[in-house]
Amino acid sequence: MLRLDDEECYIDEPVRSSIKQTRSLGRKQSCVRWLPECSAGAGIVATGTWDEPSNCVQLWAVALQPEDVEMDDDAAAAASEAPAARLLATAHHAASVLGLTAASGGGVAPPVVCAAGSDGSLSCFSAALDAAAPPSDAAAGPALRLTPAWSDGGGGGGALLSVDASPDGLQLASCGEGGLLSLHDAEGGAMAAAIAHGGDVWCVAYAQLALGDLLSCSSDGTLVARAEEGTASQALLEQPIGCSIHRRMTGVVSPLHGGLAAASDAEVLTFIDLRAT
Repeated sequence: MLRLDDEECYIDEPVRSSIKQTRSLGRKQSCVRWLPECSAGAGIVATGTWDEPSNCVQLWAVALQPEDVEMDDDAAAAASEAPAARLLATAHHAASVLGLTAASGGGVAPPVVCAAGSDGSLSCFSAALDAAAPPSDAAAGPALRLTPAWSDGGGGGGALLSVDASPDGLQLASCGEGGLLSLHDAEGGAMAAAIAHGGDVWCVAYAQLALGDLLSCSSDGTLVARAEEGTASQALLEQPIGCSIHRRMTGVVSPLHGGLAAASDAEVLTFIDLRAT
């Protein structure tokens, strides 16, 4: 039973979603992220691989059924038999991809796909239309190419574990085993700030909350919320969410209600209502 707008709504049957899965891709897949842009009839996802002799970042077109369009039996059967995804572009990545994000908007055009590497590098690739490619139908997705845009090369401080793009697409935040939370310009890669944590930083995420717009979870057992203004950073909350030090922790914030869910290898889940903090 669901309650919506103080009214009870009963659902007699469970909602069933269409599920498709690719065949074996021949590589271990570690990360996936939707690109903000979506061509007619196809969503675009970026993926990364790990623990392979040669790792890569790839773009895939995922066929999406148009909303409010009814299909006859033949069309529905054809749609069900179509491949789950079509490979659009591949770019070599020197190390395992442990984090992935896409930045678009503001001054970033075309969008960039940014990968956090196990060698400590942060690498960005431009996802641009391939003008030399023959035209393709809308459902197959656009002809794209991934071109290396910039890379910081890694500083020897351990693996980068997480990367996220600001809502306006102008800034990237990355973190990892070195205990640093780094802010970069998305377009050129220039570092805007480096913020020290008390332990390895497992996860970073932008969130549009009054409390702070940049959240990070650290192995010192804390969640830190920061307000970002240009290159200035002010910690507004340092909330214990772990059971002990040196625990791996990741967290995610709902864009709908501001609740945070954190998962830890201390075998607990933690939930924080950041609106009331």
